[in-house]
Amino acid sequence: MTVYHQYKNNDLNDQEMALVGLLVNEARVLHSQEMVDKSNEIKWHDYIIKVRDERIEQLEHALAHRIYNEQYPRRPNILADPNTQNYKSWTASATASDKPSNAIAVDATIRATTI
Repeated sequence: MTVYHQYKNNDLNDQEMALVGLLVNEARVLHSQEMVDKSNEIKWHDYIIKVRDERIEQLEHALAHRIYNEQYPRRPNILADPNTQNYKSWTASATASDKPSNAIAVDATIRATTI
C-alpha cells in the first residue's frame, strides 16, 4: 500500500505523519511564494501600463497643441516687439496728433463764406 492510501485511510505511524505534514507545509510555502511572485508581476505590469498610458496622454496633448497652432497661428504681440517698447510715448504722440488741426477750421470758414 502507498503512503497516499495510508494517509487517506489514516493508517500512518508518527514518523510518516510527520513526513507528510512537512511535505504539506513545504507545498503551502512554495504555493504562497508563487502567489506572491505572480501578484508582484501583475503589479509591475499594471505599473508599466499606467506609465505608458500617461505618456500616450502627454503625446496626444502635445500633438493636439501642434495641430491647433498650425491651424491657428498666434498673432504677433506688438508689446513684445522691441520697436514698440516705448508704448506710452507712442500713444502720447498719437493722441497729440489726433487733435483737430487748423485745416479743418479753415475749411469750415470757407464753406460759411461761400454759402
